[in-house]
Amino acid sequence: MSSFPTFHDHVGHASQVAGLHQQLARGQLGHAYLFTGPAGVGKKHLALALAGAVFCPRPAPDGGACGACKSCRQLASGNHPDLLHLQVEEGRTRISIDQVRDLIAFLQLTPTESRRKIGLIDEVTLMNEQSANALLRTLEEPPGEALLFLVTERPGILLPTIRSRCQILHLAPLSAAEMEAFVAGAVDEAQQVTARSFLALAEGAPGRLRQWLEGDMAELWARWNQDLDTVDAGNIGDLCLRAEFWSQPERFSRTGEFLRMWLRKRIHALLGKTCYADTVRIWLQGAFWSLQLWQRSSVFNLNRNLVMECLFIHLARIKNHE
Repeated sequence: MSSFPTFHDHVGHASQVAGLHQQLARGQLGHAYLFTGPAGVGKKHLALALAGAVFCPRPAPDGGACGACKSCRQLASGNHPDLLHLQVEEGRTRISIDQVRDLIAFLQLTPTESRRKIGLIDEVTLMNEQSANALLRTLEEPPGEALLFLVTERPGILLPTIRSRCQILHLAPLSAAEMEAFVAGAVDEAQQVTARSFLALAEGAPGRLRQWLEGDMAELWARWNQDLDTVDAGNIGDLCLRAEFWSQPERFSRTGEFLRMWLRKRIHALLGKTCYADTVRIWLQGAFWSLQLWQRSSVFNLNRNLVMECLFIHLARIKNHE
């Protein structure tokens, strides 16, 4: 596998890759692309693969980067002078207006190593209102040969005027066969058995599967299941301790995905056995409320500890109705 993303190692989304290859070959790239799809499905991977293809002076037969030239080595090290990768800064929850202004100034400069400047904004929906308006003005009047790549799993939150000025590439989850191909070609042999055990949880998202294989994700998922399966609304002290554990920044960022998967597992289990329709309805309503609360916590920067306490109390009470 290449040391950085290329068209060659991008699994799935064949029609999108082929379309980008045709645009490159014809010299008909748009000035802005919006990469959408579920978390971990390969949005940023494809955006970086396109950046590599734009920068590389001797592209491979599939139109992607060669992976060996100076430009490819710079991109692989994260130091290409003509690419600015914008994302939420550490300790913050939003992309600031100053970051977007820096990006705009960068795009107006003459390229250093290639023919184009590229700005990549990761999870563009995390811009504040000022940032979004500044970006919109740049999309309306793009500077020179500059390119903008916007990445998000929630395109509906973006201003319609931003979406309308981008070519939209929606990346759907990979099929079971494509995920098997990803495991065979991109996962270390020693981890392949473990990887296949997580395929269902990955839901067609290679990036999500990689997360399950790194660090303590599997252990945290087991802890999450234990905490939610046994939480007691009547034991406030224990409930608060569990909420405090999950409200820590390095864990809280994962709870949204854990919550969605746990709720789906719980509701599927109910549907697989004889139960009252009211029980299913209560769980569906509770799932909607819980996911809405978590989503709002990231959008409005709510107190993480209070959010987790509310979630645990709410779900514990629903369990009492079973």
